[in-house]
Amino acid sequence: MRGMRPRTWGNAPETGKKPFFIRIFRKAVYINMFTSFTETTETITLELLKGKIHRARLTACDLNYEGSLAIDPDYLDLANILPYERILVVNATNGNRLETYAIHGERGSGVFCLNGAAAHLGSVGDVVTIMCFGYYTPEEAVTHAPKIVVLGEHNEVLVQRLGKKVINQ
Repeated sequence: MRGMRPRTWGNAPETGKKPFFIRIFRKAVYINMFTSFTETTETITLELLKGKIHRARLTACDLNYEGSLAIDPDYLDLANILPYERILVVNATNGNRLETYAIHGERGSGVFCLNGAAAHLGSVGDVVTIMCFGYYTPEEAVTHAPKIVVLGEHNEVLVQRLGKKVINQ
């Protein structure tokens, strides 16, 4: 393969376009570009952390509910998590991880209640981290900073951050 040049087939009679050559892992691969195509704009998106509630304590677990994690809306607002948004829950007490969705609990109650089958993966008092993610273009990703809320032993807000920058302590 060393020193080999791409083989040419001449111009396509319909379009007049020439084939182009790509070299991948020292093997020659020929791609025939005789067919015409329209230019499309594909948007590349990156999945980044959008919001996080760190070190929350589970206050309840309800097997008889249909699913989800009920969270006090005050915390949802602080962490930029919407109702019915998909969340990743990481249980620091027992190592379990689960995906579910967030729902409103009672405002001002400090509630974090695992519902349905997810209730098998945690117990009252377990320390959990709740994360949600969003899709951003590479340009948006450069300046993006997630909203992070760090909670204390009784689910009181200790620190609010925008990325690494502390916005409320």
